[in-house]
Amino acid sequence: MSKVIIRDAGVEFDAEDNESVLEAAIRHGFDYPRGCQNGVCGDCKSVLVSGRINQAPVSKMVLSDQERKEGLFLACKSKVQTDCVVVPCLRENLSEQSNINGRISSIDRVGRDVAIVRVKTDQLFSDYHPGQYANVNFGNLPAREYSFANCRGDHHLEFHIRKVAGGRVSTHVHDRASIGDPVSITGPFGFAYLRPKTRGLLVLIASGTGLAPIKSILHAAVQAKYADTVHVYQSAQCEEGHYLVEEIRQLCGQLRDANHFRTSGEAETGATAREQLLALLDANYTVLANATAFLCGSPAIVEACRRALVSKSLPQDRCYADAFVMRTPTTEQVSPPMLSG
Repeated sequence: MSKVIIRDAGVEFDAEDNESVLEAAIRHGFDYPRGCQNGVCGDCKSVLVSGRINQAPVSKMVLSDQERKEGLFLACKSKVQTDCVVVPCLRENLSEQSNINGRISSIDRVGRDVAIVRVKTDQLFSDYHPGQYANVNFGNLPAREYSFANCRGDHHLEFHIRKVAGGRVSTHVHDRASIGDPVSITGPFGFAYLRPKTRGLLVLIASGTGLAPIKSILHAAVQAKYADTVHVYQSAQCEEGHYLVEEIRQLCGQLRDANHFRTSGEAETGATAREQLLALLDANYTVLANATAFLCGSPAIVEACRRALVSKSLPQDRCYADAFVMRTPTTEQVSPPMLSG
């Protein structure tokens, strides 16, 4: 077991053998900067001040060779080897989280495999930003991370839960959960959220239940009377996978200048949803130097869209990614490079 110290935050915690910096932080209830937790978004990029870690291979678009040489690493992909001192590059809201209880107030099954669950909390819970997420416990089941889909100040928190084959929690929610069941919520988490001072073109891309944080961001844009252009993209593997299409259109209609695009795979041409979405992005944009983008959903689509938008001059620090990764057994990396600080 090794000790991890977050310099300048007054926080330290223990990391188990072969545990990543991010895993250890989450286990101790510390809101380490993070988004996808899968090496795609770069939100957990940090500086290794001292100590040794094993850094697994990641995309050079997220962590360049030069950054590695300078001691930067991704906390989600770096296993702790010795006592370490680290500094997250993103240091907003480095704090412990709130816990709140509530009960399921409604469950609506929409699309092909999505349940929209609303939870009435014991007290108003609005201390989160649009785009963030929470750890949600249904009864005694293990916690799962779900994004807030509603606007701040709503007495009912909304979460979108896709049924995953063999998924213990999602199967319970879809097949056995009932109105009035107890729910506990810890949060907020995440750094892929809409900042109050955001200006310019806003590009919002959602695949599958990645629509939840995008919907929350849209609500916030409407409340703030966002004056610049907003483009919303909904992507699904097939047409039946789309949901809340009319509600998203209505939200767009409340903005001064907003467009709603919907893409899905095409059986006739064989084009996948990702190919359709990338083709649309390529057709719609030439230069995105003054834009801000939020990409939410499957890791493959998030990474592909990130590459596409950055290639159009979108600044990487204004490209916020939240890749939805299903929980799978941990696999060991073979001989990852070791960093020392």
